[in-house]
Amino acid sequence: MDLISIVLDLGNIVFFVSNLLQLFTAYRNRKNLKGLSSKMLFGFMISTVFFITAGVLTSAPMTIILGLGNEVFFASQLVWKWKYRNA
Repeated sequence: MDLISIVLDLGNIVFFVSNLLQLFTAYRNRKNLKGLSSKMLFGFMISTVFFITAGVLTSAPMTIILGLGNEVFFASQLVWKWKYRNA
């Protein structure tokens, strides 16, 4: 694993964890269930693109798997936001 992939992976993990904390805060407060911010959802998408790009560039299957897992989580948040859009 080279330095570029390590930096990309660490940056993406930090970004993913910060988005996850925002999600738990929004869920815990429940003031606005439809209020998962578009910025947060966009962040998951960008993070996923970086994960998969880093995995392809470095031929690291674990990085690609992390990116796909991030994509599944991103999709679930879109569904959750759509489900509670009129709540």
